[in-house]
Amino acid sequence: MRFISSATVALAMACTCASAYANGTILLTLPVNAVSNGILAPAGTGLFTVNDHGENLRQITPFVAGSYYMPSWLAFVNYQTGVSYWLTKNFSPDGQSVLYFKNPSADPAGGPYSGKYYVKNLRTGTTQPLFAGSNDNAAPGYGYLARDPADGNTIAYTNSTSEYPISPACVNLMHADGSNQHQLWCAPATIDLPDYPGWPLLAVESIRWSGNGKKLMVFASYEPPPLGLVAKKPPTAALRSMFVRPKPAALYKTDATGPVEGQDFGWSALFVVDVATGTGVKVAANVIDPPASDISYDGTKVIYQQYDYAQCGDEDQEALGASLCFNDLTTGTVTDLFPPTVWNNYGDYQSWWNNFYYPDWYAEILLSPDGSQAVFSMQSTTSNEADLYTIRTDTTNFRPLTPNANPSTIPTGWTPVAWSSDGTRILANRCTAPIAGSTDQTWPCEVHIINASNGDDTKVTNGYAVDWHQGP
Repeated sequence: MRFISSATVALAMACTCASAYANGTILLTLPVNAVSNGILAPAGTGLFTVNDHGENLRQITPFVAGSYYMPSWLAFVNYQTGVSYWLTKNFSPDGQSVLYFKNPSADPAGGPYSGKYYVKNLRTGTTQPLFAGSNDNAAPGYGYLARDPADGNTIAYTNSTSEYPISPACVNLMHADGSNQHQLWCAPATIDLPDYPGWPLLAVESIRWSGNGKKLMVFASYEPPPLGLVAKKPPTAALRSMFVRPKPAALYKTDATGPVEGQDFGWSALFVVDVATGTGVKVAANVIDPPASDISYDGTKVIYQQYDYAQCGDEDQEALGASLCFNDLTTGTVTDLFPPTVWNNYGDYQSWWNNFYYPDWYAEILLSPDGSQAVFSMQSTTSNEADLYTIRTDTTNFRPLTPNANPSTIPTGWTPVAWSSDGTRILANRCTAPIAGSTDQTWPCEVHIINASNGDDTKVTNGYAVDWHQGP
């Protein structure tokens, strides 16, 4: 792309309000906006850090048009802005180094691209490549890197990027200097579905650490038979809104020559892997892909979305709905957090911002450290704003966290990024989508810290937060 001129980029704006919370450091992306053919749009990204008060903005990667520096997990859409990232840990536990991905030239949203993973020491400014070669994205590639939040010297990664099919599909570990790369766990070759046993698992597509570093949440992608080839369950199995599934048979890939994830929707099986032993336990299949899920600090509780007729546990790939499921792995108890149709109508699945036009706000559903609460985006029925909501994982105290008396007239959404370690605050982003046909196709975003008990909101800065290191 040829850039006619560079637009002025608004960097962070310090918060002028008094702050009652302890100091932390936020990792964020900022877009380089440029004009091409009369359209102002993101043309690159840089990574920055800033403290919780919006002060001490620090640039940690180059910030020029045509170069993209991103957090370590790469999303399927909107790479330029950070919108739709399912976030992993990028900070070391001491906050003194950062894991990131460097794409040197091509617009990642435009198709296949190359790049490298690095760890940067924020004290010395030195960078360490993690893999040999010139392109870590070369198929099948290395993907979904996530840093152990408890051990500063361990990084988990997969042996595939962008869900490129590979057998076996595995999770590996390495040291933060790229050494000691070794296999931890591989997904089973197949997954049994009620209507279609023995369907192959194709790639490990996302991973996330528990806060104590003892467990890994792992998603393995698969593509069941195209809808219509398997007998449907009786429609009386549950009262569901009769939605049309967003991935018709025409969108299925029939070969294994490229990434599985050709569209914004798919299927995954969820496993929890013990890092000490390398053993994995299947939690659920028929999970929505890309994932919108989380694991508690101690690794004993998980939250996820699942396609179903009879709510969580039904595991039917032709279900017309989805549920938000909370699973206590110590007891085996699975709780449906919402009654039938509620999550379909107002939550992540099939909401107006999770479709082929605005797949923008949905990717984070986060558990509080103790697993007692969840925060997520939900659709408003009266405005274009997708607000944050919380609910206790025993299904009580469901409430809005970011209601706006004067909501935006254009699509605007909140995305939670992280809970504070004490479960009292939530780091979140608020972004506005560009208007179709406008000459301004930028994605204005703001970073906020919100009180989880009363919704008090402090704007920290402009930009898109991707990780939070909290000070003592």
